[in-house]
Amino acid sequence: MSNQQQLKEELQLCRTQLSKLSIEKDQTVFELNKVIRLVDRLQIQISEKDAEISMLHQQLDDQNKYHQQQLEQVKQHYEYLKESAISRLKSEISLDSEIMIQELRETKQIYQEILDIEAKRKSSYSQDDTHCQSINDYQKLFTEKQELKQLVEKLQKINSSQNTEQSNELIQEIQYLKDQLQKLTLELDNAKQTINILQNKALKQQNLLKEYYTNDFQG
Repeated sequence: MSNQQQLKEELQLCRTQLSKLSIEKDQTVFELNKVIRLVDRLQIQISEKDAEISMLHQQLDDQNKYHQQQLEQVKQHYEYLKESAISRLKSEISLDSEIMIQELRETKQIYQEILDIEAKRKSSYSQDDTHCQSINDYQKLFTEKQELKQLVEKLQKINSSQNTEQSNELIQEIQYLKDQLQKLTLELDNAKQTINILQNKALKQQNLLKEYYTNDFQG
């Protein structure tokens, strides 16, 4: 075999290898572009999810602040009525039955407003479980409930000095208030259980979201 023929064959072999390398390069560039596009899509999805989560957090914060303001207003009104009644008891001023009955009715109304606000609070949490209100308010309400219970017991002693018709009406109001206190206790217990459930559910959702991003990127 002549040198010229051998050179031609080597040249042809080099061209063949070069062609293969060119094809492999194009394939590598193609795959790399696919990965880049996938990363871009994932980044967009992550940004969208982050924006949605941020918006939901803001909505929950706004709802929580609104309900907290409502609860504070109602509690202040309730506190005023309670302190007013206790002050008269301590100073041993003669109580007028009609005024006492009216105050008991207002206190009953306040408790109903508290229950309504707690129901709205639980309703807002059921829409998105990522945030939960601290249970400090509930513990404070339990304390106030005990104080009001003591007031009711004092009122029962006072009503013995009132006339029969007024005394019966006062007893009815006191009994209703006792029922409301029992109902409030049950509502607060349920609210605490709901907070624990929502906290666990929010943690599970965060773990699922992390797992979704990890699996999507690896896929």
